[in-house]
Amino acid sequence: MLHEGGGQVEEMHCLVSELADVVANERVMLDECGDLLASTLAMQVNPVTQLKYYLLYLEVEENSLRTHLIQLKQALRKGEQPISVIKTHA
Repeated sequence: MLHEGGGQVEEMHCLVSELADVVANERVMLDECGDLLASTLAMQVNPVTQLKYYLLYLEVEENSLRTHLIQLKQALRKGEQPISVIKTHA
């Protein structure tokens, strides 16, 4: 009788071990699904948000050009040759 009980315990241990492996694999797949969902949502930003980001980008570019212009004016006032030149796109 003890032998049968030991066999059941061993079988139960194997089943629990298998279940633990399945749960671990499921957890990995759930994490991957979450990452994929986040990536998908990031790619589907609505047009209003895209416009806001673009306007922010343009504002940063404008401020950068203003700063560059101030530096050029200062160099010209001092009679120095400006170090950098703004490249224009054709």
